Amino acid sequence: MKKNRLNMKQWIMKSAKAVYSTFYRFPSTIIIFLILAAIFIFRIETPYDKIQDISEKLDRVTAVLFLSVPFTLGISNIIERFYNRLFKWIFPLIWISEILFVYLYYSFLLKDIEMQPMVRLLLLSVAFGLVFLLMPYYYSKNNFEIYITKVISRLLISIFYTIVLGLGLMAILFAVKSLLYEGMSENLYIYSWIIAWNIFAPIYFLYGYPKIEDKFDDQDYNMVLKILLSYIVLPLITAYTVVLYLYFAKIIITGVWPSGIVSYLVVFYAAISIVTVFLIWPLRNFSRWVRIFTEGVTKIILPLLAMMFVSISIRISEFGVTENRYFILIIGLWATFAMIFIAFNKGKNNIVLFISLALICIIAVVGPLSAFNISIKSQNNRFYKIVSKYDMLNEGKVMHQNSKVSEKDQKEITGIISYFDSSHSLDKLEYLPDDYNRSDMKKVFGFEEYYGSNDNIGNFYYYRADVYPIDTKGFSEIYKFDKYNNGLSSNNKEGLSFNIDEDNKLIVSSSSSSSEIFTLNLSQVVDELNKKYGFNREDELIPKEDLMIKDENNDIEIKVIITNVSGNKKSEEVTLIDYLEGYVLVKYK
Repeated sequence: MKKNRLNMKQWIMKSAKAVYSTFYRFPSTIIIFLILAAIFIFRIETPYDKIQDISEKLDRVTAVLFLSVPFTLGISNIIERFYNRLFKWIFPLIWISEILFVYLYYSFLLKDIEMQPMVRLLLLSVAFGLVFLLMPYYYSKNNFEIYITKVISRLLISIFYTIVLGLGLMAILFAVKSLLYEGMSENLYIYSWIIAWNIFAPIYFLYGYPKIEDKFDDQDYNMVLKILLSYIVLPLITAYTVVLYLYFAKIIITGVWPSGIVSYLVVFYAAISIVTVFLIWPLRNFSRWVRIFTEGVTKIILPLLAMMFVSISIRISEFGVTENRYFILIIGLWATFAMIFIAFNKGKNNIVLFISLALICIIAVVGPLSAFNISIKSQNNRFYKIVSKYDMLNEGKVMHQNSKVSEKDQKEITGIISYFDSSHSLDKLEYLPDDYNRSDMKKVFGFEEYYGSNDNIGNFYYYRADVYPIDTKGFSEIYKFDKYNNGLSSNNKEGLSFNIDEDNKLIVSSSSSSSEIFTLNLSQVVDELNKKYGFNREDELIPKEDLMIKDENNDIEIKVIITNVSGNKKSEEVTLIDYLEGYVLVKYK
């Protein structure tokens, strides 16, 4: 019994020492996670009506703190590497600079949480994270790949233990609530996960994070990761390569170059391949299969990357540069460099891949060559060429002329304005009049916003004002029917069966004879609703009379009540109903 107490005491002392040593190595990072935990708990505990005025500020603070995690980790690694060369008085200056970084980034680079600042924050987080990873191995050590596998293994173990801890805390709280104290707050379940992810997880992961003096050799390669990469990931990448090459052959045969999803597929394939080759490289001397793969994929991928460059260049030549195309292009360029570097450098100094990727992330979101600046400039040039063609510019601003704009250019102009409005702001489009609003489209350009005759005309959502109760007076039976997305669903019961075919026709049939009793063209019903109520409506209820159809024949009288219908109008001829539900009331004569 005494021995058990001693063991428990030793365990507590060891745990406390682990927490202290982790805090000593990464003090700023641990403090940031504690602040994040406090913010999350504060937001849960505070009623929304009392917090809504500062909700956006808290979102921004949270985002900057997440960015500060890899930033402070990188700083800590730099300090650890050059500790013996630093003067003691410099440490307070470093901590002050970290606080200043958070304040300046919050004040000037994250004024809102829209697309542009959040993409910048994400890629800078990646860049800082890469610096954190490469700093312990910068320029002087071997087996960088094995060091990365140790970090990955530590991360996966930390995630597993954190999930186990979170579930265990929830189980304890559930037992307390069920057996001891029914008035326990449900929020404690959430707090258990906040504690697990913001306190336990970072401390456990960073405690086992390799130190500057640690060295690794081939025997330190994680066995689980070795099996995963060699026998699962490599065959999957090989099969994926075959699929892409078959598609490549199809392109050559048909002569039709792709302009859409293929760029994303190739970039995803390239990224996974580079990560896999990097991690598997130390195993080349122990596995012929790994050696063949690493030598082959660095060459096989190049024609696929060339196909991707042709595909994205077609899109850029037609529609200019946008952030998505910029990122596809720059990732493709880095992937090409990475594969050529690996092939010719034979796996030496692979740390260059991390350094180059970190620089790419920074260049992509900061400075004149960023995705945002390049995209804005490209779309402004594209817009200028179109409006100049119709002599619309007067003193550098668009002014409507009498010349008729082609449908193609109407669609182009509308697309550019929509892009600036959704991704940036309209004042970034240089040639628009001051205080331009999209409602001014016809006055400024001479036409309404136009997305093309073959594009989606609009979305519709119609909901019956009084779903319940259903008036069944005069009818002997009631059945429910529904349709979800493109699948058909029927509610079969004894007597009648229902089906909705691909032409949006509701067919009521006799279960015994399978003969059709009643057919309702739902597309016509929706078209009438479109004409009366329009598209893209927000939660406006429809009078029950407009969603009720009656019909009869010699044998039966039917009333169809639609309670909910939504979808989109692709063209004048094509109506797609994604969701539909309602009731059929039947009276036999």
